[in-house]
Amino acid sequence: MQFNNTENKCLELKDGGKIWKSRNVAVVVVILHGDQFFSDEVYLVKRGRDMTHSNTWCFPCGYLDWDETVQEAAIREVYEETGLIANIKDLKFVGIDSDPSKFSQNVSIRFLLENGKDLVKDPNHKIDLGEVSDSGWFSIQKPLPDMAFDHKEICEEMHKTLKHNMGL
Repeated sequence: MQFNNTENKCLELKDGGKIWKSRNVAVVVVILHGDQFFSDEVYLVKRGRDMTHSNTWCFPCGYLDWDETVQEAAIREVYEETGLIANIKDLKFVGIDSDPSKFSQNVSIRFLLENGKDLVKDPNHKIDLGEVSDSGWFSIQKPLPDMAFDHKEICEEMHKTLKHNMGL
């Protein structure tokens, strides 16, 4: 059987250890103001000067770190980029995007966090302005700001679902 893939590469370390070079895993967290069926607001962050796609908006997102589950990464990214304190038990897995032609071949694992209005913000948390320069709630029923990655399409899909659920 033939497959159309490029094999991962193994890097040999001087100490005899090995590291496998593979695709990156990223997490994306859609934070809704209310629940997934009737919420019309999402929480977005504006990418800072040190990031790719700087000055565009997106959902809190980032790479999976070593020794971390994808759920832990999702909670960490929400906290780092917003100061909001969320719990793993509140995350809902909603999908994976593994299209190798998109986003530097990243594998993106998507989560939903409902009732974001109830999340507590850590008043002592300092957001790295090189990473995130602004954040806030946006209505998916109004024109959205310039957005990074495929996050505008995600919002448009949510808007269609919202209209359907409201019988519009």
